[in-house]
Amino acid sequence: VLNRPPFSPYDTLLILKGNNQIENGDLVFVHGVYIGDITNVDAYTATVKLRSSSGEKTLVRVANIEIEAEGKNGGQFVIEIPKDLKVEIGDAVAVPSLNYAIIGSVGEVVEDPVATFKTIYFSIPVAFQDMNFVSIVKKQSVLE
Repeated sequence: VLNRPPFSPYDTLLILKGNNQIENGDLVFVHGVYIGDITNVDAYTATVKLRSSSGEKTLVRVANIEIEAEGKNGGQFVIEIPKDLKVEIGDAVAVPSLNYAIIGSVGEVVEDPVATFKTIYFSIPVAFQDMNFVSIVKKQSVLE
């Protein structure tokens, strides 16, 4: 990893490509956690757009339901789930379409006593400063 937030814009990483066959759409993992996708490949580098980028939508599974999470920058996500579902701080959040790869862990649960939904905040469980190396994986490889 050559550049990472907060020194790279808009929740992106700049990585050294080396002689690897990297393509747009390849998946990016850090310590086994899905963090984003390759969005641009140059001669020597590639750009990773983190799933936590503002407005990015990702279908996730938490509290035994699949629901769309929205990126809020800085490795943070937000979802709203029905109030009666049980979710606790530390619960894993996974991506069903990627063979349930982990994308985050619940950090906060906000309930309004009169609302029918509760807001769940979760984040990538890897600190940006710990993102020194990434694994690039073809989507098909994850599904096999």
